[in-house]
Amino acid sequence: AFDRRIVTCSREGAEVLVPVHVLSHPEADSSSPVVIGSGGVDTWKMDLHKVWVAFALACRCHVVAFDLPGNGELSHVPMDNKSDQVIGGLIKFARELGNGIVCHFGFSMGGHYSALSGLRHDTDYAIVCGGPTDDSFTERNAMRLTEGFGMDGIMFNAIGRWTKMPETKELLDVVPMFSLKYLLDQDINCPMYVINGDSDFHISNADVTGMDGRKDTEVHLYPNTGHCCNAEPGAIKMMVEWLKTKFRVSSFPPASTDMPSNKFTFDVKPENLFEERSAQFVNWGLPEEQVRSLASTVSDTWGDGPGGWVYEWSKVGKAYEEQGDHMTAAMAFGAAKFPTISTQSRQDALAKQVDNYVKASPKFPVAFDRRIV
Repeated sequence: AFDRRIVTCSREGAEVLVPVHVLSHPEADSSSPVVIGSGGVDTWKMDLHKVWVAFALACRCHVVAFDLPGNGELSHVPMDNKSDQVIGGLIKFARELGNGIVCHFGFSMGGHYSALSGLRHDTDYAIVCGGPTDDSFTERNAMRLTEGFGMDGIMFNAIGRWTKMPETKELLDVVPMFSLKYLLDQDINCPMYVINGDSDFHISNADVTGMDGRKDTEVHLYPNTGHCCNAEPGAIKMMVEWLKTKFRVSSFPPASTDMPSNKFTFDVKPENLFEERSAQFVNWGLPEEQVRSLASTVSDTWGDGPGGWVYEWSKVGKAYEEQGDHMTAAMAFGAAKFPTISTQSRQDALAKQVDNYVKASPKFPVAFDRRIV
């Protein structure tokens, strides 16, 4: 299904009308996730039609394709470090269009803005294909834009501050505004997929490899290709398959946080629980040293404050969750709910265990599904 709409966004308090193309799987509706996606400074929304169709069909979703400010049908709007305000309006539109789950896909300079969305956790998922983030905007690498392929003039036109070709120094002075170092130094990103060709003339490989090791982030240099992997079908398939898995996980029903009314606390000492079950916790996959440490830290079976069973185990679970180790986090939250759902905090720990277990499921060696029967 196809639709063309005008979405009202804003920039610095001024209204910006954004033409978007909505491409949807035949069965997609208000319960489906949404991808917002754009090209860059010389490849725009209609040029990437095959990419949008691939995402819509494989991920059973809606795709909202748009042009970056400064480009295509938004050429009258400057592309700069305020452009994310316009994109924020598109994220809001996407959340209302579907089930609230949104991925931001960006190709080339569009990948700069999808990286921004991902690093700031503005969206639930982000895919960065050939997007510059920091190293590309240093003077050394920005000079590559002047090497005769027209990229300096393309960037000047997109930024929109001049009426004739400026001097190279002006490019070197202006591009640092795009650096995302301030976000790269933080650790709040949503799950991200970062990819580019290993022989890109325009974008520094460091902007790809520098994302390796971040939580919930998968990084690839696609072999024997240039900028944005040359849009190779194999690279597009990798991105689509990653998002297909993520969207499927996000569709699983969550656990209830409603505590049963027929549960109660009872007299049991935490040291006795550890004595009898520590080996079991270790065999679940929790580090033995951590279990031993908690055995000396936990002093209250049912209390919810420091020293409380749920409080201390949940701290461990949250730490693994933040590292992107969802399987170990699930086991820690499983220990937090132990031995019975006799308090609200244990019910909450059960919900966190389910959430992390589901997030870990793409790495299971078996097929996984979660349903309500």
